[in-house]
Amino acid sequence: MKCMMKNPKSYVLWYHRIWCLGLASEIEKETGKTLAESLLTQEIQLCNMFFEKDDRNFHCWNYRLTIFKMIYQYFETNFWDFLNKELAFTISMISKNFSNFSAWHYRSKLIALHFDKNNINWNSLTALEFFKKDLEFITNAINTDPKDQSPWNYHLWIVNNLIPIYVRKAEVKDGSVIIEL
Repeated sequence: MKCMMKNPKSYVLWYHRIWCLGLASEIEKETGKTLAESLLTQEIQLCNMFFEKDDRNFHCWNYRLTIFKMIYQYFETNFWDFLNKELAFTISMISKNFSNFSAWHYRSKLIALHFDKNNINWNSLTALEFFKKDLEFITNAINTDPKDQSPWNYHLWIVNNLIPIYVRKAEVKDGSVIIEL
């Protein structure tokens, strides 16, 4: 911990910690520990502490993603609730700092898992509905700072994943545009 506090962007420190956590998680699984008792939960709190000092530390974000994957591997029954909490966490972090590309990137990784778990087809209305909120959020970020690349990159990721959504038919009815996908 002392080394991490002095140099929180050291690859060696983060990777060593991941290696240790992998070994510890195996033991925790064998002994029947719960996610609440796991070191993985403590590590999520450690990430939160580091984000208070630097919310854009991509080393810590990558570490958190690795912990997230370990939770899926070792505590799958608790994972899906945790996934929803993490999606909310990304929104709170992005709200604090629209320029936090690491938070946007982490969110994209979580969404892919969310879609997979819920059998959401990327080229569906369900996916489009999910991303409407994100697109509104991106619009606010872009209006705040149009030159900031982070929301634009996330926007590109969304568009690339939603394409192709084909419009079969569009018509105007009672002043509203009706689109059939």
